[in-house]
Amino acid sequence: MTDAFGRLVCALAIKGFVLLNLVACAEEEPTEAQRKQCFDSYIREHQAEYPVDTLKKTAALKCYS
Repeated sequence: MTDAFGRLVCALAIKGFVLLNLVACAEEEPTEAQRKQCFDSYIREHQAEYPVDTLKKTAALKCYS
């Protein structure tokens, strides 16, 4: 009975460790303000290199996906 109890405790500890790591590593969803800032800064950063319409599409994919 003691051996089975030890395995149960070990299994629960491992499951708890995995669960805590999954919760701790989860990424937070960016806010709308952060997405807008990403969009605007991407366009400003690359405006000399590409047409604005292309930049808007690329920035939307990068910042809103």
